[in-house]
Amino acid sequence: EIVVAADGAYSKIGSKIRGRFTSRDLGITIQARIDQNKEFSNSNKNLNIVFFGKRYSPFGYGWIFPKKGKIDIGLGTLASKAKNLEKYLVNISTHYNLEINAPVRYAPVPLTGPLKNVAITRILLAGDSAGHVSPLTGEGIKFSMIAGKMAAEAIIGYFKNRVKLKDVAKIYLGKLERSFYGRFRREKMLLKLSERRGISSSRLVYDKKIRNAIAEFYVDKTDITKKLPFIALRALKMYILG
Repeated sequence: EIVVAADGAYSKIGSKIRGRFTSRDLGITIQARIDQNKEFSNSNKNLNIVFFGKRYSPFGYGWIFPKKGKIDIGLGTLASKAKNLEKYLVNISTHYNLEINAPVRYAPVPLTGPLKNVAITRILLAGDSAGHVSPLTGEGIKFSMIAGKMAAEAIIGYFKNRVKLKDVAKIYLGKLERSFYGRFRREKMLLKLSERRGISSSRLVYDKKIRNAIAEFYVDKTDITKKLPFIALRALKMYILG
């Protein structure tokens, strides 16, 4: 009686409920999965590597993520800035003398921030179809799982006669708001500010303390938006001192 639609950024169900995502709402990722390289594996010890700076992405970041027997090489950026992305992919791979000898795949990533219109009677959106992706990192799996659990909890409440059908959507949205919607709202504001001001991460990461704060954020140990005063002061000092 109730559908949870978690069918991606191009969800047909989602587009009817929330409207279609525009290019301003989306990020783009490009990635290739190549065979494991012994020389790279021995020197890198299977650590995940993140690349910042305009050499590796026009506005975003690049990555090399070792997998079992494979290596994922990719980058993400705003759809509005997505030009010649394969050039950036080569810059990332050649940094470690790796060769892109596998198909290159593109994927859309919604960077909308928190959306309210993701639930109606009998239909709840979750994951990419609902924009449940960090506006700063593009991470979505964690938030998709959280949203799916919350959707299930709201639906179970109805089937156990604890809530009315018309209230399921409202309960689901309330759970989202109390969970990660506040974080998404702050991240979206920071993304807009960075894009408007043309703020680049390449200089910021030269500061060790800022670099550590960003690293903790990317491995989900901290909320970067709560460290903005600290980062702003460090950045100001860095720019003043040259």
